[in-house]
Amino acid sequence: MPIEVRRHPRAKRFVLRVSGGVIQLTIPTRARIGEAASWARSQAAFVEKRLAGEPEARPFVMGETVPVLGEELEIVQGLKVHGEREAGRWAIAPAAPDALAKRMEQGLRKVALLEGERALKSFWQKLGVPDGDVSVRAYKRRWGACGSDGSTALNWRLVFAPRFVFDYVAAHEAAHRLEMNHSRRFWSIVEELDPKYPKAERWLKDHGASLYAYGASLDA
Repeated sequence: MPIEVRRHPRAKRFVLRVSGGVIQLTIPTRARIGEAASWARSQAAFVEKRLAGEPEARPFVMGETVPVLGEELEIVQGLKVHGEREAGRWAIAPAAPDALAKRMEQGLRKVALLEGERALKSFWQKLGVPDGDVSVRAYKRRWGACGSDGSTALNWRLVFAPRFVFDYVAAHEAAHRLEMNHSRRFWSIVEELDPKYPKAERWLKDHGASLYAYGASLDA
């Protein structure tokens, strides 16, 4: 298949992206086309895997964008080690690729935690239950969990989802404070907290897998 080649002034290495059946190769401004083409051919297995329908890796690199609660933020150079939201951008201190990715994750985990505390405390108040501990975790197959002691953990990757999806998961876990099951009464509580929750459920079913692509390496 043909490859779209794009030179980018901030690019430090070759980056291959597959989206909507289109293969795009981003290269440094002074890179040689022949060398870039040779490298792209060596990534044939990666391209086939992406074209087969697996979520496309979206590494944390300067100049790229990342969705944060529904807002697309460009990753730009800043002063904060772990980054911060700043006028439609995520400004973060420059670092080597691996270090930048780890710092980005730490910064975004903090955002997820703060948003989780906001949403959960609001729902707990509506339900008339005491506040519990809130944490964020790197779950592989679940979006959240509620313990019998009221402690609640949310998947930190929900920070990449729209806010209404993030809030739905918080409402779902908050409802478990009254019903530790998925009975009809449980779902009535969820509906009371979030009347439009079916829309968020559909979003997660259709796009949930894509949340694991952010921060992933293109070379994986």
